[in-house]
Amino acid sequence: MKRIYSINGFAVLLLLTLSFTACKKLDHDEGFTSIGEVYFDVSGAPALYGFLKVKYNGTPIDAQLYSGTTYRVRVPEGESTFQFYKGETAGDILAEKTVNIVPESPETLLLFQPTENAAVAILDPSEQANEEAAPEGYLKIKIANYANTALPLDKYDIVVEGDDGWNGWQVLSVIKGVGTNLEGETYHLVAKGAQMYSYRFTYSIPSTGEFVLNARGTVYTSGGVWEYPNPTPQKNVFTFFLSESKDRELEGATNAQKGRGTVVDGWIYSITPNILFAY
Repeated sequence: MKRIYSINGFAVLLLLTLSFTACKKLDHDEGFTSIGEVYFDVSGAPALYGFLKVKYNGTPIDAQLYSGTTYRVRVPEGESTFQFYKGETAGDILAEKTVNIVPESPETLLLFQPTENAAVAILDPSEQANEEAAPEGYLKIKIANYANTALPLDKYDIVVEGDDGWNGWQVLSVIKGVGTNLEGETYHLVAKGAQMYSYRFTYSIPSTGEFVLNARGTVYTSGGVWEYPNPTPQKNVFTFFLSESKDRELEGATNAQKGRGTVVDGWIYSITPNILFAY
């Protein structure tokens, strides 16, 4: 009976405490900190899936797998710096991003690393969506080179050609100084051309103007011709990345196969333009 009396007494005390607390207004200005959420999508960085580690303002934190390839952290409001690393040690930082945390306004960041050896770019899809529309008659293109075996230099100029189905391929614009990390690239205005239904790229070396050649010894054009999207993007704003494929050995290749790639150490590599975002 003594034990039962003790439990009942505690229950009464707990009810009194809760009743008192319920009458007290719990505002953030009474010492409570507002919390915001940040989501990290690693769908564009396959090598990080299952291995992503995060530092918050210099201290390792636990990023919970939220769904699929998306992780979530909940941190106090205000400016926060996130650093990303892989494995058990926090010494080798792969990328860093400073974010202003606002309660009830979640942030989503895309970690982009299409190859394991590429630098990790941290992209904000909302920034892409909010980019000003391209002027009439133009496309806005941001692009980076992740075909680092076929195109090993730090920078390339990309010649954009269009095909209207009647007059063959026509040179429309040149995107100068394309680097190897999307996070460091900016948008370029590219002439859209009249009634073009598909586009392709050729690649030149900025310091010499020489074009990248295919295995035949003629100018190489990207193996992946990209077609103007349907439905039509409202803003004509695109984010691209170049990827590569190690297709086959040069020895024994047909003339057609030689035309589809550039040669590196006896192997034919093709280069493909990929659209990451289109608005």
